[in-house]
Amino acid sequence: MTDPRNEMPSSTGVRVAGDRYQWGHVWRFCLQMLEENDALLQANPAVAVGVEVSGAGNLDDVVLFRQTPPHVYAQVKYAVDGSSPLGLAYLRDEGILAKFANAHAQLRVDGPVEARLITNRLPDPADVLLRDRDARDGKLLPRAAQGGPGSQRGIARVEWAQAAGVDESGLLGLLGDLAFEVGAGVEDLDRELRLRMYVSGLDSSPASVNLAIGWVEQQVVAGRRLLTLDDFRDVIDQLQLRRTPPRHIVSIATIKPDVLAPRAAASLDWSDRMAGDDEWTRVQPSPPHTWAELGADIEALRTRIPANSAVLIGGHFRQATGFFAGTVFRGARGYNVAAEQRDAVWVADRSEGPAMSPVEVLARDASSDDIAVVINASAEGTTAVEAWLDRGAITVREVMAFRPAGGPGPNSLQGSAQANSFAVQVRDAVRQRLSGGRVHLFLIGPIALSVFLGHHWNRMAPTSVYEHLGGSEYLGAFEVSA
Repeated sequence: MTDPRNEMPSSTGVRVAGDRYQWGHVWRFCLQMLEENDALLQANPAVAVGVEVSGAGNLDDVVLFRQTPPHVYAQVKYAVDGSSPLGLAYLRDEGILAKFANAHAQLRVDGPVEARLITNRLPDPADVLLRDRDARDGKLLPRAAQGGPGSQRGIARVEWAQAAGVDESGLLGLLGDLAFEVGAGVEDLDRELRLRMYVSGLDSSPASVNLAIGWVEQQVVAGRRLLTLDDFRDVIDQLQLRRTPPRHIVSIATIKPDVLAPRAAASLDWSDRMAGDDEWTRVQPSPPHTWAELGADIEALRTRIPANSAVLIGGHFRQATGFFAGTVFRGARGYNVAAEQRDAVWVADRSEGPAMSPVEVLARDASSDDIAVVINASAEGTTAVEAWLDRGAITVREVMAFRPAGGPGPNSLQGSAQANSFAVQVRDAVRQRLSGGRVHLFLIGPIALSVFLGHHWNRMAPTSVYEHLGGSEYLGAFEVSA
């Protein structure tokens, strides 16, 4: 007998899941409207969100109306599994591309248009045009326009144009306005909603996300197709979602692009400047790019954030970059910092308990004034650092090894308060050992901890922070004046 817990969802289950996915994106667009108006992120902010609006053809699921065009017209497509990847075959067989071309032509009559296909489907790696999609803006141009008629792209353009029912020029006009938001599953959407609610100062608990999506469903059932900014502010009060003042998002991407970057007050995407073919191997800048160049770009982000602001540092980056970003937005400069940590947000504003074990000090070379600091939060790394030092890369007087009270481990720090307490205790202990040299910092721990440590790194000594290349190999990354 088949275990009913493992059966495929029924047609009703698929429909309900698809509806929730669409309503989640409606709430996401409402949050974008709030952000653009509260943070004044653009000169042409959104004024309303439409749901299944009339006159938009097949681009009617969610519409972000701005004060003046271009408005954003989106179609949301949910898939229960990955059996039909996103590619020309799917877009042609379902008639989606032709419907998009028709809707795009109608909407363009009234001015410029932004169009999106939002789906949890992954792109077909064999599709010549989709595999070159730009991860930063989701568009197939400019790459789709490259290559002559006999090239792979040229042949693919003809096939796409035929499926869309337009000539090649018409296809390129459509692709110039059409972004493909692909592979964003339910968990990815929930993560984005929680983060965006948090930075907007709203309760971002899973229960509040579900409450918000339920409100959208109620509006649709009641036949309300247009949700204004005032409507959205009212529902925030009705659902009692307001918790804190909004935060400014700072997005930094060195491993892979960040979906929150377009909504950030300040953003930086270096994912295409890092050596390595995927997110697991992107550790250091690819020449001619350098750590100093990356550091200067992160420093420049601060010029876009008002002084004494609350910021959320998010994105996809490694330990050294997290530490350096924290130093850019130091508490001594008046910033209140939060950082994304897995599926939560940790805030460097309170401490809790004795988060740190007694520091272990290992003597090295008494002739040096430098010290090495090893943060062993998620795993033990002291032996690897000492092996690297033994090869003569740098000379230090001693190694200070720090560990959480319960020892290193994936969950050794339980939340913001413990991580913040640990960071402050590390800083204070290092201060006491300084004698005029440099600090060489090696980090193994939660990304949020690296941000917190940089945030508190004040009145210290010049600091070199290192990235781990694997084994006992380390690479100097950023230089910090502290």
